[in-house]
Amino acid sequence: MSKPWANPQRRWVGKAEVKAAVADEQAKAEEAARAAAHEAKMAEPPIPASQVIAASMQKQDMDVQTTLRKQRELEDLRQSLLRLQTNLEQRESALAKRVMEFEDAKKRYADIEGAAQFKTALATLEGQKAKDAKAMLQSLLDNQQQDQVVAYLARMDEGKRSKVMAEFAKESPTVAAGLLERLRTRGVAMSPDAGSEPSPASANAANPAANPG
Repeated sequence: MSKPWANPQRRWVGKAEVKAAVADEQAKAEEAARAAAHEAKMAEPPIPASQVIAASMQKQDMDVQTTLRKQRELEDLRQSLLRLQTNLEQRESALAKRVMEFEDAKKRYADIEGAAQFKTALATLEGQKAKDAKAMLQSLLDNQQQDQVVAYLARMDEGKRSKVMAEFAKESPTVAAGLLERLRTRGVAMSPDAGSEPSPASANAANPAANPG
């Protein structure tokens, strides 16, 4: 008598049958689950039409609000870009104006310093005492000849210029500050205490007769 496990073909057929049976049971279970779900859904009461309409209107309102918010954000971004562009244009215009003013001033100073009488007048100023030179320059300022005054100061010997500026600072600090600023604009290097009234100690040091000790 042959044993069941002694027949390989019969063992293979047995496994196939088991597999088919498991698949069939699984299919039946899935079908039963779908049927149960369908029955449960059919057992639920129908959603009222008013509720469906309300939900639809709510969704539409949310969509409209989202669209409006995005439009506002885009408009804010556009306005920000316009402000930035306007600011850049204003800065470019201001820079172009300053460059033009600088070139005009440079030409005026070149014309002034190139005149034959300029060197003569400069030598005369440098030969004067600081107080007298300041008075001559003040006269030019009173006649609205600021460019000429700045040109003279710029071409003066540094030591002489500092003394003249100190005289301006004693009587007209505001005028001295304006002249210093225009000299700096021309690139004239000034000492830190230029345009300030000399202290008694420095005045005595510059005038030995006032300090006999």
